[in-house]
Amino acid sequence: MKFIHISDLHVGEHSTRDALVERLINKIVKHYANEREKPLVLITGDFVHDGRQEQFNQADKLLFKLHNAGFEMLMCPGNHDYGETGLDDDYQAMQRYNRFAMKLTTRKSDSDSGVQNIRDGQWNYPIVNKFDDVYFVGLDTMQGVFRLSWYSRFWAKFSASGWLGEPQLNKLEGIIKNIRRRTQGATIILYMHHHPFNFNFRFRVMQLHDRLRLHRIIKNQVNILLFGHNHVEKRLWDKQRQNGIGIVQVFGNSTHQSSTPFYEIDTETRRMKRI
Repeated sequence: MKFIHISDLHVGEHSTRDALVERLINKIVKHYANEREKPLVLITGDFVHDGRQEQFNQADKLLFKLHNAGFEMLMCPGNHDYGETGLDDDYQAMQRYNRFAMKLTTRKSDSDSGVQNIRDGQWNYPIVNKFDDVYFVGLDTMQGVFRLSWYSRFWAKFSASGWLGEPQLNKLEGIIKNIRRRTQGATIILYMHHHPFNFNFRFRVMQLHDRLRLHRIIKNQVNILLFGHNHVEKRLWDKQRQNGIGIVQVFGNSTHQSSTPFYEIDTETRRMKRI
């Protein structure tokens, strides 16, 4: 199957960003207008800039164009979806994202994963969606922030860092083991918002704190790893080799270039096409 990866839309940041989001969505719709079967659209967080309801309303209106054009969507939250300028862990903003994503996301659960995507009206991360033998596994890299002590949460407000949290990591480990045991030759695509590796000088304030446990879980087990957060686009060839993963890519500039790029990825051939 083929799917599209976009990230870091930041609706509501300013009028120029909003215009670029609309341009990106129109570009996707136009590009696949003559195809009967539309590719899945995967969005890795930061839909809005401050987690405000009016921003989610605007993002919903824009993204519903994809829904109306026949595109299915999968998504995970980013730090900006959960609070002011991405530096706050606001429970109310998290609930606003929850309602927003419920309306737009493909919500079917898969029995092979051992996970129920929605529980008591809330997203139950990791979430798993299965398309034939392709499993999309989504993480919430802000979930662990809400489990920190008050002291750690206070200092977290001065950074754009993420925490998966031990419960989510434990569940992820079990999910991957179940998929590998039950579906021989399955393709596992792991998607999240925060950059799970060390990168440039901004790393300290943008890092995923519990990334080392994540590395141990996914090494030689995941086929494709995609994320945003850092507003660049880069194929991480060294991380692919070190972790036995076919594709590792950070792509966080869908609406940070006037050309509004997006990637089409073929899960069978592992071919990536920048459009």
